[in-house]
Amino acid sequence: GTIPVKHEPAKFHHLGSANTDVYIGIARADAPAATFADVLQKEIIIAASNASSTADYAQILANTVGARFRIVMGYAGSREIALAIDKGEAQGACGLAWPSISVTQGDWFGQGPVNSRMRVILQTHSVGHPELNAAGVPLAISFARNDEQRAILNLFFSQSQFGRPYILPAETPPERVAALRQAFAATMADPQFKAEAAKFKLDVDAVPGEAVQKVVADIYATPPELIAKTKQALQQKK
Repeated sequence: GTIPVKHEPAKFHHLGSANTDVYIGIARADAPAATFADVLQKEIIIAASNASSTADYAQILANTVGARFRIVMGYAGSREIALAIDKGEAQGACGLAWPSISVTQGDWFGQGPVNSRMRVILQTHSVGHPELNAAGVPLAISFARNDEQRAILNLFFSQSQFGRPYILPAETPPERVAALRQAFAATMADPQFKAEAAKFKLDVDAVPGEAVQKVVADIYATPPELIAKTKQALQQKK
């Protein structure tokens, strides 16, 4: 049976997250679909790993907004997915984190995120990454056709706010929480810290503690029927 969780994440104090993982959908420049709007009309072959973000993000987009993804499962991980796309065995992938893939597969995006041999066609995130927003990469939410689809996608995407979370125990005094949140925010904004992170190609796109706290509270206040519909949207259709 399942082991009951002995703590409630909503009661912890969240200092913030050092980055927010912006997950993306990508397609080869020679794929039949040049944009995500095209994917609603034309099928593309998507490589995915079992029980991972690459399967879940592709599936939820297929089941909610009608993305015509032919999802090929069974790849061991993102390295194998990247090889499959490079060889033309697959035409794209979904649910890869932009801060990681832009470093590990930098050669894919030599002419920028949308004009290179690999195109970022979608951001599966509620706000998006500054670099991708500037390049005009659309948010998946903009393809939702009604409030229910929007709510399902927002709930599912909210998990990416916890890219690198820092947490304090529930019994921490409020003034200590406030002081540490301030210190965390100051560190994340410190030019020396940012320069050090850049040297190691680490993405620092910090989320303030109050924002993370609100996301956690919202998740725990989600109506059970919306959770059920979101789980349903993650199922592979037989």
